[in-house]
Amino acid sequence: MYSTTRLNQVFEALSHPVRRQMVELLSGSPRPVMELARSFELTQPAVTQHLNVLEKAGLIERRRIGRLRECHLCGDALGDAGRWIDERRAFWEARLDRLEAVLAEGDAKARRGSGRSRSKSRSQANRR
Repeated sequence: MYSTTRLNQVFEALSHPVRRQMVELLSGSPRPVMELARSFELTQPAVTQHLNVLEKAGLIERRRIGRLRECHLCGDALGDAGRWIDERRAFWEARLDRLEAVLAEGDAKARRGSGRSRSKSRSQANRR
């Protein structure tokens, strides 16, 4: 089972395009905070605020390496969100598959029904 609070934090963190881009950059490899900051036209406090949101959601971790602070992507929170989405996708795909089958059955019945009415019309026309 998933923690509703954690999922809410992950989706809230990923709702902002700058934070999604930060996650994308970190998916390649860990990066120093200053390198991340240079990737955006934002002030250092704004970058720090975005990193705080990502860290609180469990999406990243910051480590001090000498004088640098390096950001690392954490897969657990993102994996939980991905599994949650996959479960909902499976549910809706099954529902849509059932709907498709019902519609196909209805189309087949309609075709059979229209074929009978044409046959009756032809036979009645031949009698006249």
